[in-house]
Amino acid sequence: HGKLIFLGDLTRTSSMRNDTEGTFLLDRPSTTVINASVTYREPDSRWDLAVGGTNLTNERYLTTGQAQLAGGQIYGTYSRPAEWYARFGVKF
Repeated sequence: HGKLIFLGDLTRTSSMRNDTEGTFLLDRPSTTVINASVTYREPDSRWDLAVGGTNLTNERYLTTGQAQLAGGQIYGTYSRPAEWYARFGVKF
């Protein structure tokens, strides 16, 4: 019959600052990120098929930032959006 393997993880992060100066425009609110996948492994374990997703709630937040006040710039990088994948694996 094969096997079904379910995996999931949840990461909860409290609010934090994304630069050493504490620029309020770069503050990151608390976040919750959920990832999950399901894999079917055939009875002889020669191949498997997995489907899953990352950041399933599509939570977007600043992951890093910097304030260049002398140059008048404040910039940051956002997290990756929700992403989906499928993987087919073969053992030989």
